[in-house]
Order: sequence, then C-alpha cells, then structure tokens
Amino acid sequence: ANGRSTGGGGRGQVIWSSGFLPAVYQGTAFRQGDSPILHLDRPAGISDTEQKNTLDLLKNLKEHADSVIDTSALSIHQLSTKLYEGLLGSGPTTVSVHIFSFGFKYGIPIDADFVADVRFLPNPFWVPELRSLTGKDKPVSDYVLSSEGAEEFLDAYEKAIAIAIEGYAQEDKHYVTIAFGCTGGQHRSVAMSEALAKRLRARGLTVSVSARELDKRSAD
Repeated sequence: ANGRSTGGGGRGQVIWSSGFLPAVYQGTAFRQGDSPILHLDRPAGISDTEQKNTLDLLKNLKEHADSVIDTSALSIHQLSTKLYEGLLGSGPTTVSVHIFSFGFKYGIPIDADFVADVRFLPNPFWVPELRSLTGKDKPVSDYVLSSEGAEEFLDAYEKAIAIAIEGYAQEDKHYVTIAFGCTGGQHRSVAMSEALAKRLRARGLTVSVSARELDKRSAD
C-alpha cells in the first residue's frame, strides 16, 4: 500500500490508497546439465491449488489497486522518484527546506547545502538597545532588514535557492539545508533566516527554522 497526502506542498492529512508494483516475466537462460532452468519447480509443500490461489490473489490485488507502477525497466533511482511523486506529488514543493543561523566564531557548519555570510550587514550588537535582543525580536529584525543591501541580497538569494530547489526535485533530492552566518549567531543571521523562510513559504515550500547558537543557550 502507499500513502497519498494532501495540502501544504503535498503534506497534510494522509489518505491511504493501495498500490501495486508488478514486473513482467523475464526470459531465463538455459544451463547445461540435468536442470537447465533453476527454481522451475514449486517450493516443497506447495500444491498446484495453493500456487494458483497465490497467483489469483496477486492478479486480484493488481486489478483493484489505485495505482500500478511497472517496475520491470526501472532503476532504483527511477522507482524511488515515482514512489515519492505518488506520495507527495512532483515539483519543488516536494522539497523540505531547513534554514538555520549560526555564529562564525563558533565554527562553520558542515551539514549545510548552502552557507550564506551576512556579516556585510551592520551589526546590531553595537546598538546598545539591541544588544541583548535577538534576530527574532522585531526591533532587531527591522534594523537588519532595513540595512543597505539586506533586501537586495534576499532577492538574489531567494532566486538562486528557488532554481536549485527546482533542480533538486528533478534529481530526487527532497531535503535542503541552508545556513546563515554572522559573527555570534544572535542578530543578523537569525533575522535573515526568518526573512528567507517567510519568502520560501510564500512559494508553497515547507520550511523549518532554527538558531544554532540561541538553541545552545536555551539548552544551557
């Protein structure tokens, strides 16, 4: 059986339906010796009637399946793509995006597909009333996003990410991680992460957001 879900780029309430993955009968090469074809006989203990009942059951399952995928000529990669499309549809909305912020002084992440350096933006750390806040707070977010170059960077980066996600969907890659880095991972990278997430969600993508350094502080 396979599951088909609806809503939110193919995600949402799950509605289960039946599927069948048949393969055509393949030719078998003859071998020399007393047994020219291997495994031609039925397994021990299986009668003609039992074998016929099994084949009839498989035929019945196929006839009543909601979807049938002929796997005879499909590679593992092609089959994976067809199954994923059957479950969640096709196109860029099948790609789940995770965006997280980090601080360069605490190390560059090695598990991101894309890493953006936003240290070119003014640092709210040097604004006394913003220093103790984070990029999740509106005063900091407004300060960062109104800085020269912030919106222009997001415009260009959003377009580049959208092109990449389209390609990832075609190549059967359905999970993408994007990292935004600033000095300490508290202000600029957090604000820009949230801003890009909002833009990608508007495109129908499923996006989650986290803040590496802020999450560490919360854990401590």
